[in-house]
Amino acid sequence: MSVEWRVMSLEGQDQKRVKTDKLAVSAQAGEPAPFDELYDRVAPAVNAWAALRIPENLTSLISPEDLVQEVWFRAHQKIDDFDPNRSFRGWIFGFANHVLHEFLRQRASSASGHDSGGFDFAEVPDDATLVSVRAERNEGTTAFLMIFPEADEEERTLIALRGIEGLPFEEVARELAVSAAVVRKRWERLRKKLSDQEPPEGLLIG
Repeated sequence: MSVEWRVMSLEGQDQKRVKTDKLAVSAQAGEPAPFDELYDRVAPAVNAWAALRIPENLTSLISPEDLVQEVWFRAHQKIDDFDPNRSFRGWIFGFANHVLHEFLRQRASSASGHDSGGFDFAEVPDDATLVSVRAERNEGTTAFLMIFPEADEEERTLIALRGIEGLPFEEVARELAVSAAVVRKRWERLRKKLSDQEPPEGLLIG
């Protein structure tokens, strides 16, 4: 990367961060449009993450669209707690992980004979539905995910946790029960494998 391009890239990131800060302040003031614009930026990534993380045998019970809508609802309810100095994307993925883990815990409880009453998805407003539909129909994300039906579980985990969520190698290593050094090597190998695939802008950050 040339020095000139690096400077332009950093300037672009700074400008985007300033806009994100302003949108977050407006959203915390109760304006719905700024929140939708913020969430629109990360919804395709949340949708792709969910498509990779939801176990195949449970896709009839929870879909990526369900998760995107539920995350919208929970984040919207908690927008006053968001610190604009933090990463909005990271904050959103905190909700995504919580929703998925909560769902999986309830399924495990039901399977063990303890009736949890099923997972109670929120009654989301039209704004959340529209955001989830746009995320699901994002052509770039859809095309990128087409390569994963043949991917093994480890590759799906790597792309979801390291590529999309941007977790450190150490955290991904705990998920895969291997060392951080092994995760780094496997991720580098996977990135080379994906070198011919052009992911949509903003999907991969790891």
